[in-house]
Amino acid sequence: MKVAIIGANGQLGSDLSEVFSQKHEVIRLAHNDIDIVNAQQVFSVLGSVRPDVVLNTAAAHNVPKCEEDPMNAYLVNGVGSLNLAKASNEFKFMLVHYSTDYVFDGAKAKPYFEDDKTNPLNVYATTKLAGEGFICNYSERGYVIRVSGRPLRQSSLPGKRREFYYHDGSLGKRETRSEGCE
Repeated sequence: MKVAIIGANGQLGSDLSEVFSQKHEVIRLAHNDIDIVNAQQVFSVLGSVRPDVVLNTAAAHNVPKCEEDPMNAYLVNGVGSLNLAKASNEFKFMLVHYSTDYVFDGAKAKPYFEDDKTNPLNVYATTKLAGEGFICNYSERGYVIRVSGRPLRQSSLPGKRREFYYHDGSLGKRETRSEGCE
């Protein structure tokens, strides 16, 4: 299976590249390879690559910078997601979009589930929720996975400390995942 990972040079993208490359052909795409805000470039790059699956980890994720420049945050996290959703329909690939638990306000004393009411408290969270909406409403083969920063494992990549808790809320699972597709 050919898997394109957008944002492959970031923390989550690097970890996913490491795991998926063990069993699949992985195409690593960084910002200099694909600007998801640019619809024409999205269609050109993904039309050329022709992946079976696209994992989108690209995001404007620096919370203070999102507050300073909400338009850029919306373009990357919202419009970029819309562009990928439309491309997934055109090229018939499965689109897995990584979002955040920041779409919740943190007030619940128990773990959140995918059907809990969202209540984003900042620009970053609001734009990530917009991206989720675009994926869910515009992609025929789109999935949203909300990721939290709670530690699960250390990356095996030298010189880099990465810890992620993977929760696949889109499939109703209540377990951690750190492996690629079987």
